[in-house]
Amino acid sequence: MGRRPGRDRPERPGGGVERAGLRPTAGGTPHGLNAAGFTERKIQLLRLLDEGLDTSSVPARLNYSERTVKDIIAQMNVRMGLNNRAHAIAYAMRSGVL
Repeated sequence: MGRRPGRDRPERPGGGVERAGLRPTAGGTPHGLNAAGFTERKIQLLRLLDEGLDTSSVPARLNYSERTVKDIIAQMNVRMGLNNRAHAIAYAMRSGVL
């Protein structure tokens, strides 16, 4: 178990972070991520969503396209096992990020 068809090595713990090419630093957290797993840019995005901005209003503030904002939210949800934006904001709040 732990292997996917067509793969010649077992799945490593930490999955998404390591697959993204990020390696843990001496402190145990991957480069660019805080202990909760958010980059500073993702924290900015979550803060704007927490302020009540919708997905179409955020891109102008972060200089992203609307598609990029939606993709970032979807990636966060998948990598962290979250269900939606509200769940991501709640997770960030409980983690002390927001």
